[in-house]
Amino acid sequence: MKRSDNTTHAVAIDLEEMGATPRTLTNVLTHINSKLEAAGLQTRVGRELVKEAPRTMTVNGKPVTLPAGPDKFALVVRGVSTETVRFSPAESADAVYVVQNAGSAGGLQLLKFQSDTGGDAPAPIPGVGDTQWVEGRSSQTTLPPGVGTVRASATGPDGSLWMVADLTERTGNQPIKGQRDVALIKVDSAGRVVMTQALGAASTASGYAIAIDENGRVAVAGSVTGALEPGKSGDVATVADSFVTVFDAEGAELWTQRRGARAADEATSVSFGPNGTVY
Repeated sequence: MKRSDNTTHAVAIDLEEMGATPRTLTNVLTHINSKLEAAGLQTRVGRELVKEAPRTMTVNGKPVTLPAGPDKFALVVRGVSTETVRFSPAESADAVYVVQNAGSAGGLQLLKFQSDTGGDAPAPIPGVGDTQWVEGRSSQTTLPPGVGTVRASATGPDGSLWMVADLTERTGNQPIKGQRDVALIKVDSAGRVVMTQALGAASTASGYAIAIDENGRVAVAGSVTGALEPGKSGDVATVADSFVTVFDAEGAELWTQRRGARAADEATSVSFGPNGTVY
């Protein structure tokens, strides 16, 4: 925890200190908040109701609406403007990510495997709703509909995974303008998709490379045909140009640069240099 006066407070949360107290959500929150209060901090952790929505799937070519699942509760940080919260695990382990086709509809799944088995980090166990679990797998994530080939990936300083992939149909409330767009997807360390950002190409675009700096900024490079920014379609509208787009740690676009010649070209690599320079 970092305060506005630049003082840092490390607060260890160990549920083993609860002893024989049942690990109910109320008791766990009481334990966490007592630690924060003892450290003289104003930030608290609370609960938030997460209501499930009905799901629609296609069966024999016809849409079928499934009822909403049971309500869930999530932990939420109730912070103040003078304190910045940062979480870090007591023990960490290296991981390997695998993207695979899943199901008859051709959707994609992201699997996370714990590769470091010699440390103190606990071994993964099956999660609720996991299918075909194998030893060492710590999460199973269904990627959003419309996400095609995953071209590149990189891990952020907070343990999240960022992927750049082809997007062939709308995802969420983000329609694609042309035939194919670039999707920037962020998955947290627990395997949850927390953000999907479409680039917004008017015709076709592909992302081929991704890089992340120490502050969490994300750079994506690739090729685009047609307009990428309003009114800017390149010197030859029907020929692919290279592009680089930089996003902040939350996925908001900071800037885009497009470079092209009379022939087709593409950017296949990107990296951060000193002082935020992008190469």
